[in-house]
Amino acid sequence: IGFLLRSIGTNPQMLQNLNKNTTTYKLFGLGIANSINALAGATLVHYVGYFSIWANIGILIIGLTSLIIGELFTVPFNINLILGSLIYQLIIAGTFELDLFNQDWNKFITGILLVFLLIIHQQYKKQVIS
Repeated sequence: IGFLLRSIGTNPQMLQNLNKNTTTYKLFGLGIANSINALAGATLVHYVGYFSIWANIGILIIGLTSLIIGELFTVPFNINLILGSLIYQLIIAGTFELDLFNQDWNKFITGILLVFLLIIHQQYKKQVIS
C-alpha cells in the first residue's frame, strides 16, 4: 500500500495500469496526512495543557507573505525569503508594539496585509513585464 501511495504522487498512470482506483488512494493519502496533523495538534495541546486559538502563528500565511515580499527584492532567492519573513514579522510586531489595533483583529489585519501585498506584487509584475 505504501508503494501505491508513493506512486499516486509520481506516476498515477501506473495505478491505472494496475487496475487500482486512483481517487481511493488519493483520499487515503490525504486521510493519513490529516490524521498525522491532528495527532500532532492533539499532542501539542496535551503537552501544553490548554488550547488557545492565538497559539497558531500561521505558517502558511508567513510563508506566502514572506515569498511575496521577498520577490520585490532583486537579491538571490534564499535571501529574498529571509528578508521577506523578517519584514513581515517586523510589520506584525509593530502592530503589537504600537498597539494600533485591538489584538483580536490580528488575523484580519494579517489577511488584509496579504491581499495588499498581492495587489502590490501584481502591479510590480506588470511594470517589470512592460
